Amino acid sequence: MTGNAAVRVVHVASGDLWAGAEVQVYGLVTAQRRAGMDARAVLFNDGTLYRRLRSDGVPV
Repeated sequence: MTGNAAVRVVHVASGDLWAGAEVQVYGLVTAQRRAGMDARAVLFNDGTLYRRLRSDGVPV
């Protein structure tokens, strides 16, 4: 990584349920964004995780 390069992270998840894995992805993405990272998510289902991330302004 060079001097001013942004940290970019993409999380990939099923996202069909709101259970342990989805809660972890939500927590990671939101914490990373608060830390200034360009964190995003690729989800295979339009579920609770999708809705929560979108309402927080996370690119999904």
